[in-house]
Amino acid sequence: SLSPRVLVASLLASAAVAAIALGARALALPTLLRGARRGEAVVVYRILAFASVAGLLLAMTVGVPPHYLNAAQFAWVAVFGLAPLLAIACAEWLRAGRWQPLAAVVLLALPGSADAILRLGFGAPQRFGISRAERDLCLRLAQVSAPGDVVFEPSMLLDTDRPSAIPLLAGRPVYLSLLSAVGTLPAEERDARYEALVAFFVGRDAEAARAALVSSGARFVLVPPGVTPAASAMDGLEPIADNAAGRLYRVPDSATVAP
Repeated sequence: SLSPRVLVASLLASAAVAAIALGARALALPTLLRGARRGEAVVVYRILAFASVAGLLLAMTVGVPPHYLNAAQFAWVAVFGLAPLLAIACAEWLRAGRWQPLAAVVLLALPGSADAILRLGFGAPQRFGISRAERDLCLRLAQVSAPGDVVFEPSMLLDTDRPSAIPLLAGRPVYLSLLSAVGTLPAEERDARYEALVAFFVGRDAEAARAALVSSGARFVLVPPGVTPAASAMDGLEPIADNAAGRLYRVPDSATVAP
């Protein structure tokens, strides 16, 4: 998008990331190195050690709502605490010609680096890529719907690692997806919503499928390619759009009455 709002937000975000990265490189590590040389880094070492230990312990024990990224954030604390200390140690080993510990650090870093670069880096555009047809369908949904209209779609059944594009591109909530309420719902409600998706998009019981749709309160249904709900479960739904990304239906008021 070339809208001024998106461009300004992107530039500000890029500036913030650059400031954090350059600040950490230009200020944090040299300060630690100077302190270590002068013998004045005792407090700094204690702070970093505490952050590392506390982060590791919290990362291994905390993973609760409102979102499960809490554990990841604590892991980042541990990494940020350990990285400067490791960098200082590596510099000392390199200066002293101690190649064995340096080789051990490199070998330990390779698996994680390969995973981050290959799976999360090169794999991300393929895994989370959004096709032109999917984008067009989301834009059409945004045109015909109102804010707050819930969309019933089976992304959690097709690929639990790929979030629905609807909240991102259409700005509409979906009944259950990685970018919807999946991380904040109680387990019972989350399971109930998952079963509702199964009943509508996979099950062959038309009455159960329609009851699942009614209970969801959804105003729109998206049926991706390869998904075939029971034919009678689609009775009364109003076709809105149809392309390579799927078929979009409006749920009329008459269809929200339980069978």
